[in-house]
Amino acid sequence: MNHGTLTAYCSHGCRCPECKRVANRASKKWRVDKAAGIERMVDAEPLRRHVQSLLDQGMSFRGIALTAGYRSRNSLGSALSRKRVMRKTFDRIISIRVESDARRFGYVDSTASRRRLQGLMAIGWPSRELAVRIGFFEHGSVLDLTAEHNRTIRRATAESIKCVYDELWDQPGPSRISAQRAAKRGWVVPMAWDDGTIDDPAALPDLGEPDAPVRRGGRLREHLVEDYQDTWDHHLGYLPAAATRLGVSEYALEQALRRSGLAVSRVAS
Repeated sequence: MNHGTLTAYCSHGCRCPECKRVANRASKKWRVDKAAGIERMVDAEPLRRHVQSLLDQGMSFRGIALTAGYRSRNSLGSALSRKRVMRKTFDRIISIRVESDARRFGYVDSTASRRRLQGLMAIGWPSRELAVRIGFFEHGSVLDLTAEHNRTIRRATAESIKCVYDELWDQPGPSRISAQRAAKRGWVVPMAWDDGTIDDPAALPDLGEPDAPVRRGGRLREHLVEDYQDTWDHHLGYLPAAATRLGVSEYALEQALRRSGLAVSRVAS
């Protein structure tokens, strides 16, 4: 129980000096408003219609409660269940608009977040490292997202993933195993997306030109090396990322580079 509140005075029967002072002040204000013709309690039906409209536009009930200043959805539910509510409560809720939503628990499509996580893992960032940077309690949350187990994601989480992606998209990660697993699953590297497509669920990645002519064992060595050099900005010399980008095995690319006298790096630079 918090002293110095109307709840303590009315609901808990506290008569300490602080609670009496607050109750007397509220009673005086009530009498002044009544004398001035100010209605302190108003019909709650317009509020229920407004909240339903916000829900139809995509806001969550908890998001509406938090935006209105409540600590939980239960408080909002309690207010809406009444026939009449305080005018200040009415004004606070009726003023909420979708475009001014500052909630932490809104949900958005998970496609862009999934692409970002898959892209980071494709260049060698392990799920455990990503989970720590994003703020997840366990790396299983990252794996669930990359495996398309979640069609929607909390807005705050999507923003955290975007921040991590913006920091790491051009930096090869430390895990060769992560890049290999991503390549087997067909996940594309960040350079296959740009800012105008990665957030569009209908967009497709840019995988570059079709493969050059092939011979037994893969592409012609000179063609493979040429493609490796042409796509340097995409992989920065990191072998797993380059192999994923070019659609060949790491072994085949490594052999082609060594026979052409080029350095091979399996460590992120």
